[in-house]
Amino acid sequence: MPFVFNGVTITNVIFNGTEITELIFDGVTVFTSTPIPTASTPTITNTAHISTTFYWQVLNNDASTATIWHEASDSTPDLYQDTISGGALTLQRTFVSGLPKITVYAQAKNVSGKDDSIITSKLF
Repeated sequence: MPFVFNGVTITNVIFNGTEITELIFDGVTVFTSTPIPTASTPTITNTAHISTTFYWQVLNNDASTATIWHEASDSTPDLYQDTISGGALTLQRTFVSGLPKITVYAQAKNVSGKDDSIITSKLF
């Protein structure tokens, strides 16, 4: 039985066999206890590594279009941004380092109806 007070309705409903709580304000759902799915974590591929120059691409593992953020040697991937369809690869990126190894980080964002993926990394 829903609880209604000043245009706010709080109700428990069954969704796919699971009871969830919804908060509805003037007919618009503003909260639901249904978990929001997470975007699929992208895969970082090493396309080449010559001395201290590294080349890589990132695969969007989600079925939906995603904005793939990625970069080398920084655990907050925010340097390169590629918006690509599900299952597609980003542009090839190049990083020149004074080191023989680097770590590339990537994350899928802006996938419709999903939270951002976890940040993934790969050591080259």
